[in-house]
Amino acid sequence: MSKTYIQWTNFSWHFMKGCLKVSPGCKYCYMHRMMDKDNPSLVRLMPHKRMLEPYGLPAGTKVFVTPFSDFFIIDGDPWRSQAWIVMKNCPDIIFQILTKRPERILQCLPPDWGPTGYPNVWLGVSIESQAYVDRMITLSKLDTPERQFKFWISAEPLIDEIDFLATPQLQTAFEKMDWLVAGGESGDAPEGTPGVKYCYRQSDSKWFNQIMTQCAQCNVPFFMKQLGNDAAKKLKLLDKKGGNINEWPSRYQIRMWP
Repeated sequence: MSKTYIQWTNFSWHFMKGCLKVSPGCKYCYMHRMMDKDNPSLVRLMPHKRMLEPYGLPAGTKVFVTPFSDFFIIDGDPWRSQAWIVMKNCPDIIFQILTKRPERILQCLPPDWGPTGYPNVWLGVSIESQAYVDRMITLSKLDTPERQFKFWISAEPLIDEIDFLATPQLQTAFEKMDWLVAGGESGDAPEGTPGVKYCYRQSDSKWFNQIMTQCAQCNVPFFMKQLGNDAAKKLKLLDKKGGNINEWPSRYQIRMWP
């Protein structure tokens, strides 16, 4: 299992790789960039030993599940049940799942999920703009009075304004979230640069400020992952991936946990 520079987790669990783009947030996906010469749109199972990697990790370890794919993509249906077994058998490990396909979650849960779920699993959705905020509503419909698993949101890459309190329905869903991670987009050059395939789009500081305010208002823990390469260039940051938050303006130096 590989350690990772992603600040909100400890290890990446790559038992499955490959994904299909479904929305604008996928446009410059780092997976497609890193697997550019290895058919990144082909979803494939990695060697079986990868499936067993979480066994033996120290208690409390946070594991990002399939960062080079989408755990709920239909192509992963043949292997997902094996992964659920590993997660259940490692109750002291935290498994962090992100998806842009929340409409598939319910049909893909293990038979013994029940009203509590697996307490060591965090189910999350990626939301890059207001156009996809309904992913949060879909996720929130899995809530039960007995729920022990966590809900979370990754607002990264943030490419437009998001108002999580725009409607009563959105606010109700947002108040059920246990965590929110936000971040700008990384890439080689600004979007539109001739000859550059993997670019980054601008993230307006006002977008982050609004999310931070709404998280505080609704008691949703907020974690700023990275400011994005656009801001990193303007601020002349030495670490563009968010490894040194002391370089940032103080108002963004927030890293809370659920």
